[in-house]
Amino acid sequence: RLANGRSLEGSLAFAAAGFVGALWALSVFHPGPPDVLAARAAVAAVAGAITELFVRGVDDNLAVPVVASLALGAFALVV
Repeated sequence: RLANGRSLEGSLAFAAAGFVGALWALSVFHPGPPDVLAARAAVAAVAGAITELFVRGVDDNLAVPVVASLALGAFALVV
């Protein structure tokens, strides 16, 4: 078990599903080179998974998209 009783399998599944969803959304709404889209989707998915893993006091349905969006925005400034 990981933090807050979460499992490694669940966190990996969350990251994988988040990656697929973010890749789809980015390709539809912000088309660009596939490698850049994949990198951005990975950053958003991993940030969301980490947030979901550790968030306790705030509803994770709010915290996950906010943190994933912030991570994606910061990464987009760099790449």
